[in-house]
Amino acid sequence: MDCLCLVAPKDEDLLRYALDGEALSPTAMEHLADCSVCQQRLNRYITANDVLLTHLYRCQCPSMTTLSYYCIGVLSAHEQEKISTHLEVCPLCADNVAETYRFLNTPVPFANPLFSLPVQLENAIEPISCSSHVALKKPIAHVHVWPYLHQTDTVTLSLRAQPGSHNKIMLTGLLSCRNSEEDGSIFTGTRVELYKAVPSVGIEESMGEHIVYAGQVSTYPDQPLLSTRVDDQGSMLFGAVPCGEYLMIVYLPETALVIEKLHIEVSF
Repeated sequence: MDCLCLVAPKDEDLLRYALDGEALSPTAMEHLADCSVCQQRLNRYITANDVLLTHLYRCQCPSMTTLSYYCIGVLSAHEQEKISTHLEVCPLCADNVAETYRFLNTPVPFANPLFSLPVQLENAIEPISCSSHVALKKPIAHVHVWPYLHQTDTVTLSLRAQPGSHNKIMLTGLLSCRNSEEDGSIFTGTRVELYKAVPSVGIEESMGEHIVYAGQVSTYPDQPLLSTRVDDQGSMLFGAVPCGEYLMIVYLPETALVIEKLHIEVSF
């Protein structure tokens, strides 16, 4: 299905956006946010890429469970050393481990290859004619969803975030079966809901005055902020998600996959 609108992004632009994160023009981004046809076009590219990533990408990397065990130091000395060596050459696993340390409020004991990459500043300063002032281009934004991989005994859900329009984030997901010959079409029509966390607030008394303080436990509203349905490829799309902490519920045929403390954020 093709979009006949003159400002619709071309296939090669959508491919670069889906695979490399290359930004679309502001006009194309605005069109994409409102056009269901172009959203489906983009989703097809993202789904195909995610399928390849699921089956081929990082096939030699440790599992997320093993990386978590590494972060809390419960592996054997040999396994700890083996993963430490892997982290020196794999920026993606290093990124996962650094995120885990951050959520554990523990200093990262190594230089994360991804986090240490400098912002692209080439040609970032442009002189303005007849003026001594300079104009700075905006730094490149990177969006993250964490944790991005969720598994049960029967299904795997991988999530991916990309910059969207109007300072929002485009969140995509891919549902696939584990240990089964069935494809993602069995999830067609599955409802997925996102609930945005609300920081809990408490009140304590001090010197006769009420002091409001933010609690440490997040609560979630009764109604979802956003909802969508899984398509016949097993993929889902949320077109405009604000940054923050979320609860995601995937209503599977016989049960529900509930993901708490899902963080979506932007870094530069």
